Amino acid sequence: MPFRILVEVPPPKSNVVGPFLANVDALAAMNVDAVTLSDNSLAQARMANVVAAQLVRQRVNLPVVLHVNTRDRNLLAQQSLFFGLAALGIHDVLIISGDAMRLGDHPEGKAVYERTSIDLMYLVRGMNEGRSFFGRPLKSPTSFRIGGALNPTSAGGFSRDRALRKVEAGATFFLTQPLFDDRALEALDELRTVLPPGIELYPGFMPLTSEKNARFMASVPGFSVPEPLLRAYAERPEDPEIGIEFLLELFERNKPFLSRFAGVYLVTPGRKVELLRPLVEYLRRQFSRE
Repeated sequence: MPFRILVEVPPPKSNVVGPFLANVDALAAMNVDAVTLSDNSLAQARMANVVAAQLVRQRVNLPVVLHVNTRDRNLLAQQSLFFGLAALGIHDVLIISGDAMRLGDHPEGKAVYERTSIDLMYLVRGMNEGRSFFGRPLKSPTSFRIGGALNPTSAGGFSRDRALRKVEAGATFFLTQPLFDDRALEALDELRTVLPPGIELYPGFMPLTSEKNARFMASVPGFSVPEPLLRAYAERPEDPEIGIEFLLELFERNKPFLSRFAGVYLVTPGRKVELLRPLVEYLRRQFSRE
């Protein structure tokens, strides 16, 4: 199986699409394997990612992985969305809970969370088996490929029970939150050994671009930014090369672990997709598979 490089690009925060499409063009030129499109990540209002997905597909020949959160839609809206995705031929979906409302544009807003991410996985699996979310037969079963998120625990590992529950619900691939330390990769490899054969794991990585960026991400639930990285940015607060060098060293130290995964999941820092180029080039050199 080829080693795949997935890259998350956030949809634009407005109706202006030029910079977004420039990033898509740059990723196509880097020969990445797929673009993942976040769903109002960090609770910030962005262009609907299904629209962004169509813009990507019209622009370049790159598969898309669509994130779908349970925070923003009730079950009726979710069903409408998945009918539309099936009609458009968008099959790869990452089903997540979504970041807390307090982090974003509308902190006093009410999150929906009518179903958990695992509940929604079961419902989408049901569409693949020929029934709607509400139990009605579908004239044509869908063919969604369901993905789930993996977040490190406070101890630096991953919940085996939660991952297996997601597999039971229909998940066939997993993306992790951005990782910054060796222990997390070792723990992910340990999880790999207890999952059923064929389940794809994509550890996540995001280069931090400044001291402000590093300290903000350290405050986000589910993220753990190492002290050495924070200290390096305290000395050179605006140097994005620190984040790139940190990840390249992390990759080099952990080549045996990385080689056992289906690929990696790179998260674009802001709209600075060009910062990912040295990471993509390193990964292509080290992990190309026939």
